[in-house]
Amino acid sequence: MNEIIRRGSGTSQIETNAAAIEGDTSGQVFDEERIVSIVGEVIAWAKDDRLNTKRAISSDTASRAMVQKQNGQLVDVCESMLQRDDLTNEQRLDILNKMCAAASSTERVDEESRAFQREQLSYSHKRSGQLLTLGAIVVLGVGGAALCWNRPT
Repeated sequence: MNEIIRRGSGTSQIETNAAAIEGDTSGQVFDEERIVSIVGEVIAWAKDDRLNTKRAISSDTASRAMVQKQNGQLVDVCESMLQRDDLTNEQRLDILNKMCAAASSTERVDEESRAFQREQLSYSHKRSGQLLTLGAIVVLGVGGAALCWNRPT
């Protein structure tokens, strides 16, 4: 389009513009770049979601291990105390109750941890599916619009 078109030169201004538009691929490049950008964003969202899920599960696992370790240490101390001969029956009963409480605590933490991890994985799978569906819809929408705009009439 660097040429100057004079009146009466044989081609009209409209024909020259139409010819320039037909050969123009910037619209296609723009649409392809948008599609690639959108797909990249959807993939980044999915990766972030997976990473957050992994972090939540790792944190929960570490917390669970800490509680199990503490309760295990408490049970070990209680067992060693039960070996003493100078304890009364009430003291032995109190130590056994502490051991039962520690075992119950460990069991409860295990159940809560498993439920939390199942919930996190379920949410992550559902969220990934939603993001991928959204990405597919956007790509199909942009692609369909590009096809409609570039369709010869």
